[in-house]
Amino acid sequence: MWQLGILFLLASAWWPQTLGFLSLVGVVALILFPVRRWEQGATASMMLLAGHLWWLPGWLYSHVQTTFLGTIGIPLFLTVWFGAIAIAVWRGVWLFSSTPRVKTGAAYLLFYTIITYASTPFVSFTTGYPLLMPHLPFLAWIKPLISEPLRADAWWAYDTTHALLYFPPVRIESRAQAAYAIYKRLFAIPEVLQGTKKYWIIAPESLFPYALSSIISEQEVLWCSALPQQTRFIFGGFYKGTMKNHAVFELQTGPIRELFEKKNLVDFFETTIKTNSYLTKLFFQSCGTFATSEEHGCMLREEGWCYQLCADALLFQKKPGMRLVFVLANETVLPAWVAALWQSYIAAIALCQDIDVVWVGHGEGRIYRKNFFCYHAIP
Repeated sequence: MWQLGILFLLASAWWPQTLGFLSLVGVVALILFPVRRWEQGATASMMLLAGHLWWLPGWLYSHVQTTFLGTIGIPLFLTVWFGAIAIAVWRGVWLFSSTPRVKTGAAYLLFYTIITYASTPFVSFTTGYPLLMPHLPFLAWIKPLISEPLRADAWWAYDTTHALLYFPPVRIESRAQAAYAIYKRLFAIPEVLQGTKKYWIIAPESLFPYALSSIISEQEVLWCSALPQQTRFIFGGFYKGTMKNHAVFELQTGPIRELFEKKNLVDFFETTIKTNSYLTKLFFQSCGTFATSEEHGCMLREEGWCYQLCADALLFQKKPGMRLVFVLANETVLPAWVAALWQSYIAAIALCQDIDVVWVGHGEGRIYRKNFFCYHAIP
């Protein structure tokens, strides 16, 4: 019967917004119907991992441009590695207890903890696979209850001083036309709220699919000229003339006010592990210039807010005085269900670290507040 628990957990992960409640049912089923041998427990763990990682080969080939060897070799290595962890956990726990239900619960708890927090020491941008957490599908299912959508046609009052506006990305292939489309939409933003003093226009990492520069350019002058007073335009993008360097840009009615480089870089896709050119050539098609990752963290602004870019949020830690964090992402490179779990992980940050989090994705913007059920909307 433990197979039902695995089935419920996987179904909740693949369809989190409709079947996310099944994650709770799955966890209860795994405890009520414990496995009888540690081999069954290790098999159950591997079934969970396989159900979560089946999309990885296609993503590596289509988005990271791996070679055939990389497309097969990387998932195979992860399968063997996670399988060894599962076997070690279940075999070890089985030596210290004689009660099946206690052994099963302890083994699952230890397995989840290691996989999500300490299973990938060889990866730069994360220490584990946090999307395996069983409560994430449930958070995706109750998303309308624990968050508030940000609109593109009306300001959202964050507090008595600040207001937010979600700015969707452009979908135009021409660089010049895309830049002009952003200008027209900035020029047409709705009137500001009465009594509000400062405004944030926030856009995802996919706003402008062309490399920008940290030096003022023609399109940035155009965008700045359309911004109202006391308004900050915060968006993610590429810079330094390459699509490998990601950063958050902050514009006001003038030159670029701030440029914050992404810290946690995806191995081989945005950086290389210790600049290992041999592995890059062996597993990946392109071997161009990659970015360099500096210390983890995010820039804390004077008013207690900061921004994180995509994978930066995997290692986010709240700093003293921090009350709001913007997470700018481009989830279009992921399957829809993985993107939903990723957004749920952002919700978990707000819940566990007692901070307001604004998700700024390609398809929507949402705010997750630390006091989930105490929202205020624009009058």
